[in-house]
Amino acid sequence: MKDKTYHDFVVYDLFSRLSDVTSRPMMSGWCLYLNKVPFAAIIGNQLYLKAKGEKAEYLKSLGWQQFSYEKSKGKVVKMSYWLVPDELMDDAEGLVEVVGDVS
Repeated sequence: MKDKTYHDFVVYDLFSRLSDVTSRPMMSGWCLYLNKVPFAAIIGNQLYLKAKGEKAEYLKSLGWQQFSYEKSKGKVVKMSYWLVPDELMDDAEGLVEVVGDVS
């Protein structure tokens, strides 16, 4: 079950400094958009930022964990989303700075 309270905290509190943040429900959570471009996802009450290439390497260097899931027959699929560390969930300003670095 999706937690609307967590969604509202992320969209309306954490990202209140960003203009034009919207969200759309998806099967396991929400996809977040910045100026109509996907930039984050809420999956299982966890926030992930989208990043590829150099931006993904930057987040990896900060110790962020890449979202992955196991498909049938044990195949692991890694997605271009990175788990936001707990310390940034209490630091809206710092999180917005990271979003600016990866968007």
